[in-house]
Amino acid sequence: MPKSSRKNTESNKRLDPMIVVALIGLFGTIIAALLASPLLERWLSTSPSNTDTPAAISSTAINGTQTTGNHIPLNQTVTGTLYFDEAGVWIFSDGPATVTIILDVGPFGSALLILRDPSGVEQAYVDEQSPGVARLVNFSIPTDGDYTILVRNAQNEQVDYTLTVQDALTPPPP
Repeated sequence: MPKSSRKNTESNKRLDPMIVVALIGLFGTIIAALLASPLLERWLSTSPSNTDTPAAISSTAINGTQTTGNHIPLNQTVTGTLYFDEAGVWIFSDGPATVTIILDVGPFGSALLILRDPSGVEQAYVDEQSPGVARLVNFSIPTDGDYTILVRNAQNEQVDYTLTVQDALTPPPP
């Protein structure tokens, strides 16, 4: 076989570098789309379907209005389990009142508390003030509507928690 035809045959066996780069980019886009898919998130979810914990919502729904969940009355403590990126949803409707809301996810969690008014507007966003505990102190609830309390473990790990809504803490006398 002459040298020139051997070169053509060998060069035909090599892939054009631009095609390789394009294929890598295409595969990367497909993988990124799959990882961002809510269907994949649901498929990988390990939360049990029958629990005593509040209704859970995905992290994408946290930005919208949420009006379903278990009710938590004034001066009560409830417990639940947070499953990775899901939020516990509790409804407080004992207003008007001035309340203190305490979320405790223990020493291995990282607490996050979000309070929304009846129209879905975020009224408070509270990170932990001490390890595993977030407190919204002396917050005024002016109406008797349904206020949504979202509780999160900011570390996106499964963790048990307690949530308390109580009468406002009054400072001790001087």
